[in-house]
Amino acid sequence: MHDIGKNLVDIILTNNGYRVINLGIKVPLANMLEAVAISHAHAIGMSGLLVKSTVVMRENLEEMSRQGLEIPVLLGGAALTRNYVEDDCVRAYASGRVAYARDAFDGLHLMDRVTGTHSTTIWRRCRLNESASPATRRARWVRPMRERSNRSMSTRCANAAGG
Repeated sequence: MHDIGKNLVDIILTNNGYRVINLGIKVPLANMLEAVAISHAHAIGMSGLLVKSTVVMRENLEEMSRQGLEIPVLLGGAALTRNYVEDDCVRAYASGRVAYARDAFDGLHLMDRVTGTHSTTIWRRCRLNESASPATRRARWVRPMRERSNRSMSTRCANAAGG
């Protein structure tokens, strides 16, 4: 989407052993999805500097949902907020596998979780109680049981909801 953040993420991920397919800026979704298919990518990353980019990101997620895709998507950039990603973008993508990267290093940690490269962590969606407030009702990503304490998943969900 934009060059500055995209290049920073490329450098950080590459220097930490990831292979990044850098398609450039203002890339149509069809080109991104073709690159995913050819390279067998673990995730798609999009970065937006301007507010218009956020609209394009959400439209891309909606189209990916229509196509039945479930690849994790990492979103970042100056125009994004965690609330926008966790509310609007998660809702726009049927698989819900969307995460907000505050900066390039946050993107690195998210990729580690997606691939399990530096740990055995995987993403798992934890649906929170519908009676929770809208702020806590969003999907949360948690580690599998074997990496956490021996508390049950429902206890962790309740804790994430503040209950």
